[in-house]
Amino acid sequence: MKNIEENQSRIKTLWVYGPKSDETVSLTEAVKLTPLADMPISHEKLNFSELRPLDFGYRLKPTAALTCDCMDNIADRMRCRHEIGEATEKLGDIAAIINCLNGCICVPAFSTSYAPEHVPPGHFGGGGGQYWTEQAVPRSTCELSGGGNSELIRELSEKFSLLPPKYKLQFRASLERFAQAKATQDGRKMALDLGISLEMLLLFTENKKERPDQLSLTFRIRGAWLVGVGLEDRKKVYSALGTIYSHRSQVAHNGEIDYQGLDHTQISDQRKVHLEVAERIFQKLILVSCIPDWKEIILGGSLPE
Repeated sequence: MKNIEENQSRIKTLWVYGPKSDETVSLTEAVKLTPLADMPISHEKLNFSELRPLDFGYRLKPTAALTCDCMDNIADRMRCRHEIGEATEKLGDIAAIINCLNGCICVPAFSTSYAPEHVPPGHFGGGGGQYWTEQAVPRSTCELSGGGNSELIRELSEKFSLLPPKYKLQFRASLERFAQAKATQDGRKMALDLGISLEMLLLFTENKKERPDQLSLTFRIRGAWLVGVGLEDRKKVYSALGTIYSHRSQVAHNGEIDYQGLDHTQISDQRKVHLEVAERIFQKLILVSCIPDWKEIILGGSLPE
């Protein structure tokens, strides 16, 4: 009994809006996407299983959670807090990275932990560390399964862990904005969050003295050379980034967007293009796994492997 007390296994959990799967999917060596049906019995599972809207209004409910195992070491509380902190950070990073996949949306909803099913109820069971995390709640879902998606998430996660600490903090803040841009149904909020999320990375510099003067031009050129494949693709990325930057500025300064006569279908198609360009940029910047040398990139140099 002493071993159980001193070294309890916990399932660190981040319930998320967006991702869904009919079966548990291993996204990385440590993190899984676990469908609602496979989660341990809990108040949250029962609540999220309810067909009635209840106190959630008519929003989506989480249908899956990101999970990983960690040890709840009662004999060493400092070590316990460290392990739980690492697990929480890991789940948050994976949730953010999922948004970099084409057409995927992932917004954290509820963070907690559970005892595995084999742990007896009472002193050793139950959940803990519960808190709500969501901001904008998406109205759409995305299917995550084994194969291509999980392999890409694994690769992006490995590269993300190699980013320099200061740059990683900037990246996390940028990805949080990007998730909100993907989740919102408000065109103005999307334009603002999307523009800021990309600006935080495409204009990032460690040396404030090297901050570019012509922000819009630098924003477009860097993004186009970063992900553009050939002249025509660079032109398309350059144009999309110009519109993204313009829309962000219009919302920031005027509170509205001039869509220049586009109808609802054309505006929707334009937003889809903008998100696809952003997904490409985020993926590329993560895979570089270091602060990019923008001078090298815009002069046609090769990116680090």
